[in-house]
Amino acid sequence: MSTTTLHSIAAPEPLRFQRWRTALLLLWVALVAVQAMIWLNAANVAAALMAIAGGGLAVHVIARPARLRAYPISTSMLLGYAASYFLLPPVATLLEWKPLTYNLVHPVLDFFHAFVCMLALLGAHKLYRKSSSWARTSCIARAAARCGPGRSSCSMCTSRWACSVRRATFS
Repeated sequence: MSTTTLHSIAAPEPLRFQRWRTALLLLWVALVAVQAMIWLNAANVAAALMAIAGGGLAVHVIARPARLRAYPISTSMLLGYAASYFLLPPVATLLEWKPLTYNLVHPVLDFFHAFVCMLALLGAHKLYRKSSSWARTSCIARAAARCGPGRSSCSMCTSRWACSVRRATFS
């Protein structure tokens, strides 16, 4: 067998990661659903649904290999937020054999505010990702205008941050 045949047989790394991510997420959703069914009341079901929505959204949007490689610190912080507010509390309270809403005065409001904050953090992270690509695009455009067509960089603009440094210094 040639190496190209072996590479086509083995699943690529991101695909394997996506399968494990999906399998673990479905297992977690089943665990939260079982917990909501064991302690069946309106507050517990609403909190479980918001935990599933927040955790599922966070894992689906954030836990991607390319995103973790490109933005390791901010993505890790968002995963930490999702883990502490959505992913781990249902597991911990089920291991304690208590409902998800145990010891919460306003459980629906707590999970709702955590979900809204997660949406705001995801939006801010999207703006952050777009702003870094906008900075690269504008740096390349300025370098092409300065150096002439066909060249994306010159000796004056060799790094990613050179344009913003020059703009702040000379403007």
